[in-house]
This record gives sequence, structure tokens and C-alpha cells, in this order.
Amino acid sequence: MKPTDIEGFYSIHSLARKSAEGRPSGGVSIFCKPRIGPMKTLCTEENLIIAKATKFTIIGIYIRPNTEIEDIMELLTFSFRKVTNPKESIILAGDMNCRIDKPDMKCKAILAFLKDINFKITNDPTRKTYFAHNGSSTIDLAFHKGDNIETLEQKGLWTSQITPLRKHIPIQTKFSLKTPQKTISKHVKNTMSRDINIAALERELGKATEAEQGIKENDLNTALTTINKMLETSITHKQNTRKAQPWFDKECYAERQTALNALHIAKMTLEPEDLRVYGEKRRYYKNLLKQKHTQYIEKEGERIAEEAINDPYVAIRPRRTSRSSNVEIGTWETHFTNILNSTGQQVAYEIECSNQLEAISPITKIEVMDAIKITKCKKAAGPDGFYNEHLKESAQCLAELWSKLFNKCLESGNIPEEWRKSTIKTLYKGKGETNDPNSYRGIALESNIFKLLTRILTNRIIEKVNPKILEEQFGFRRGRGTLHAIQNLLNDIEETQRFRKGKFYAVFIDYTKAFDLIDRNKLISKLQNMIGNLNPLTVIVKNILAYNQITIDDAICKTKEITQTNGVLQGDPLSPILFNIATADVIAAIREKSKDAVIYMYADDMVLGSPNKEELQHAFSALVEWAGNNSLKITGQKPNRWSSGRVDAQQQTTTYNMKRRTKLK
Repeated sequence: MKPTDIEGFYSIHSLARKSAEGRPSGGVSIFCKPRIGPMKTLCTEENLIIAKATKFTIIGIYIRPNTEIEDIMELLTFSFRKVTNPKESIILAGDMNCRIDKPDMKCKAILAFLKDINFKITNDPTRKTYFAHNGSSTIDLAFHKGDNIETLEQKGLWTSQITPLRKHIPIQTKFSLKTPQKTISKHVKNTMSRDINIAALERELGKATEAEQGIKENDLNTALTTINKMLETSITHKQNTRKAQPWFDKECYAERQTALNALHIAKMTLEPEDLRVYGEKRRYYKNLLKQKHTQYIEKEGERIAEEAINDPYVAIRPRRTSRSSNVEIGTWETHFTNILNSTGQQVAYEIECSNQLEAISPITKIEVMDAIKITKCKKAAGPDGFYNEHLKESAQCLAELWSKLFNKCLESGNIPEEWRKSTIKTLYKGKGETNDPNSYRGIALESNIFKLLTRILTNRIIEKVNPKILEEQFGFRRGRGTLHAIQNLLNDIEETQRFRKGKFYAVFIDYTKAFDLIDRNKLISKLQNMIGNLNPLTVIVKNILAYNQITIDDAICKTKEITQTNGVLQGDPLSPILFNIATADVIAAIREKSKDAVIYMYADDMVLGSPNKEELQHAFSALVEWAGNNSLKITGQKPNRWSSGRVDAQQQTTTYNMKRRTKLK
């Protein structure tokens, strides 16, 4: 979240301008709660923002001192023309530098103009909004227009949680809309801590009989609910504590309170001497904050420099830059619906139950314990609110119960409905427009208990299918990685240059949203061909992928549930091996058209190479055909083709001259 944002609000900003001297001036911000509905920005200009909600429009404005009356009228007229419906309710608010406590000719003209077009002022002229050493005034104003909107109350936030150490006093105006608006599901923080009271959990173990009865009767939903309640009862909850900046010490607290006391005295007496004292206290407090912050930055720099002696990467490690999302929640819903449910169906396929499944060894408590052991701490919780720390601390008490639940899932080929739900958080990639959903990466949060099951299933599936995954795939395979793929590619290039005295051509390929667009029907068919259609592993994976529900949470509000029917599960341990299974036959498809082409894959990234351009063209054509048959798209209309040749003999070191060539057809 940016410093200009407030948690729980959508924000629109028109930034202040920095002049040659002095501090930045101007700037307007509008913060909107999700309950007023989706906001659409109509205009963002210097010192002006116009944003439209479902039933009204907000105009935030800043008018500089000494602005000519003609320019003010032109700005207001321009703003009102942006409102397409003349009968629509409008809220106009901001620092207008127009004194209504002692109105001059300019102020009277502005008030008359707004009154003529049915705007009503909400301010009381006697309630001052601006304080300075030489007096006070009422210049921060709010107006409203429309039959369905009225003012409830207005007050200055003298004792609010916002520290009023500024000249402009925050003003709160409450409006009432007569027309009810559709509300959006609100983002709710997880208040669970990562600690467990083992004694409380042991007292809850008496309910294990109820959970075991649900497992025995194949009532997986009831069994899971009982286990979750046992675990939740033993978890301590976090206290909502507000933390100060690390450099904000006791001296800062003391001076802050001193400045606040001076402010309260000044606003009660309005005496020049009290206003002067407040100004001095405020300046001293602000300078102290700058000094403490500067000292903290210097000490941090010294600490990093010392650490860099042993670890140079510390000094150049890029800091993660967080950026708030400017994408409306409705846009997120449409974006992910188009990707994850391209067919518009409620299920990917019909689920078939069979009583003639092959025999399989049951999931043991040891497998569950091993799966818990390799989970990482300090990771996010899923929709159920349970962290990996909860699983680790409760493993001795609940591992046996979880193994029984997992075995019933494996036996019945079904899972509890709660495990089909996940929440997607969006993270900015660091490039692209902030209002473009494609500039963000979706991170799915599943139930961590469900991940224990899928991690166990993954280990068992890998044992069966790994020998059938061809050597050209380097992604998600133990003992293999990008370095091995790169080294093999360089070896092929070097061999071509050294022995064949020719060029080596290569195509670097990436799929568009490959993990999200995998056809689940074809994936299950390929899994059945590898391990059998009556294998319990196939049956439960087929059931898991039949459908799942996803909610997008942008930290302010949530979308309604979106049904996913294509692609693998996001953020699930099972997804990498399933992707390898879905793409395992691409090698054979390419080999049918080009037997000599070099192929290297790392997940959805691929390199095709050959000393012969025609051979490479055949391989690429085969890949395009395979991608079309498997509902995948290659990034870009045409991928780039590269070639390498020997370098000039005068160079002492052996390198490769990589040149961009024409694009493949």
C-alpha cells in the first residue's frame, strides 16, 4: 500500500505540485468505501478530481489563493459539465480558499453562482476550519445538490484518531442518500494468531468421536467442520495494536502530546499568544520527526554496509515496491471469469463414481507428519484462517484424525466442499498500467489442510508418472532446473559451432496464461492414460478438478464466487505435476514433424533449436498445431527467432554473437 492510501478505502489522487521554493502545494484525494458501490474516475486534473458512484458524483477541488474569479467560475463550470446526468446528486468539497465567515466579493460571487444551480452549503460560518498564528477562517467547504441527498451533520475532527497537528482541521460531513445502494462484500481481516494453546486443544479431543463418526458415514463436510472447530477453539487471537515507526521514540511521543495540548488551548482561547506558542511547539515537533527519521536512515545504511561485507547481495537487493490496485472490483471479477471459466459452465465435466477402483495403500500418519514437516512458516492462511504454524503445533494431536479424513477422501474419490474454495490476492508485477488487470499477478490462498492432502497425492502421482515424463522437461523435477537446461542448450550451440562450422537457430517460446487455460478434460484423459482410469489417484484428482470456487479479495472488498472449470488449481502442490502431465505429449507431437530439433522445456517456457532453419520451422509448426489442439496460446503473434555464429577470431575469449533475425512464419 502506498503512503497516499488508507486501508479499507479505494483511492483516487491528483498529486500536489512542487514549486522552485517551499513545500508542494495543492493536490486532491478522494477515498471511497466499497459500500457506496464501484467508483469510476471521470476526470483527474491538477487540483481537481471527479469520481462517479452508482447514485451520485463526488467533485474534490482545491482552489489556490488569489485565483481570479473568472478562473474559478470556469473551473466549476468545467467540472459540472463532466456530470452527464443534470438531475444526478453531486457532492462538491475541498479547500476553496473562500472565507464564508467574512465573505468578500469573490466569495459572494461563488456562493451566488452555486446557489443559482441548486447547490446547498453544509458549513457553519462560525465553525473555523483553518488556524494560523495570525487568525482563523472557514475556507474548507462542502456543498451538495440533489433531491435524494441531505446533510446529517458536520463536525471538526478535534479529537479524532488522526493527529490534528496541521493548520487545516479535518472536517467530517455525513450525508444521507434516500435511494438504497447495492453493497459489496467487505474484506475481513484474519484475527487468528499463529499460536495454539495445546492444553485447550487436548480438551477438545473429546469431539474426535463426532468427527470419526462423520468420516465413517462418508459425511466429509461434517467431519471437516468438527475438526476445524476443535482447532479453532485452541487458537489464540491477535490483539489489535497499532505500531509506530521504529524511529518514533519516547521523545517523539512526549513532544507530540505537548503540541496537542498547545493546539487544544489555542483553539479554545484563540488568543494570539496561545496561537504563537502552538506554532512553535508544532514546528519543533515536526523538526524532531525529520531529525529522528534521518538518524534512523543513516543507522540503517551503516548496518547494511556492515552486512554487505559478508554478503554483498544485501547492498544491492532490490526493495519490494508495493503499489495499490487501481482496478475496480467489478473489473477483477470479469477478468478472472474470462480466464478461469472460458466456457461459462458450472462444472468441467460430469463426475462418475465407481465401486471397482484399484487397491491402493492407505495414507498413513507418517505421510501426514512428513507433509506437515516440509510446510513453510510465515505463509498466508486460506479461507478457513488456519496457518501452517497451526498444523505444525497440532500435528501430534490431530495427525491421526487428518489421516482418517484423507483416506476417506481417497476411498470415496470426493472432498469436502470447503476445500473447493480459495481466495485470490493480486500483486502488482512492477510494470504496466496500474489500472490494467494484466499488470497484476494473482496469488491463490487455499486451505492449508487441503494442501496436506494434495501434497501427499502429488508424491504418489510423481512416483508413477515421473518415468513417463520425457527428459526434455526440466521444470518441477527433482534434481533438475534451469541451470541444467541452459547448460545443455549451450552445449548444443557449442557443438554446432565447433564441429559443424555453421549457425545454430533457436526459438524462445512462452505460453499465455498456460496454467490457467489447460483443458481439464484433456488433462484427466492424459492422467488416465498414464496411471489408469480406475486408479483412486485419478478418481480423486478428477473430482478435485471438476469445479472450484474462487473469490478475489483486493484488501478492500471481495467479489462473489467465481467458478473455475479450466486450468490447474492456483497455488496448489498438485498443479506442477499436473501441468507436466498435460504437456508431456508435446515432445512426441514435435518429433513427428522434426526428429532432429533440439527441445528444452522448463514448465511453460520452451526453446526449440536446430542448425537447419527448415527443420526448425517444421518443429515450430508442429508446436503451434499442438497448442491449438490443447487450448493454449503462444505469447505474441510470432515468437522471435535467434541465431548464433562464431565470433571474430581476434577476440580472446570464446563468446557467441547472438543476433535477432526475422520472425518465423
